[in-house]
Amino acid sequence: MEQLELLVGDKDETIRRRDVIVTSLEASLAESRDLAAASERALAAKVKELESAAEQQRQTLAAGRETERRLASAEESISEKERLLEERSRRVVELEADNKELGSSVASLSSRLQETRLQLDGATADRRRLQNDLERTERSLEQLRAETRTAGRDLVRERPTTCD
Repeated sequence: MEQLELLVGDKDETIRRRDVIVTSLEASLAESRDLAAASERALAAKVKELESAAEQQRQTLAAGRETERRLASAEESISEKERLLEERSRRVVELEADNKELGSSVASLSSRLQETRLQLDGATADRRRLQNDLERTERSLEQLRAETRTAGRDLVRERPTTCD
């Protein structure tokens, strides 16, 4: 019996050890489950954080593309304005050259106008002189006619009447 008691005691001890091992395994399993749940929560939080970061990166990338598009548009606008500025600069140079040419033409015309004015003034003075000469000649002619008439009458009076 002693042996039986020893066997029963060993069996009880084995059961107790098994119970301790099972309890320890259950506790370890519960702890592992808790750790797995905590890991899942941490993983879910990390996934959310990474998704949020990815969304921010997508938005940043979209904003970067929009900025690049606006920059390209601004560069195109600047290029067009530079082209217009160059065109206007060439036009200004052309207009300045035309302006110089017109200034020379105006100076030449002004000079010619002054010469014409002097000629006109001379012609007007000549016309007045000729008009005065004509008026003097007309008066002299009238005087001569009057004298001729008077002399003709005097001759008629002085002429002897002869009848042949």
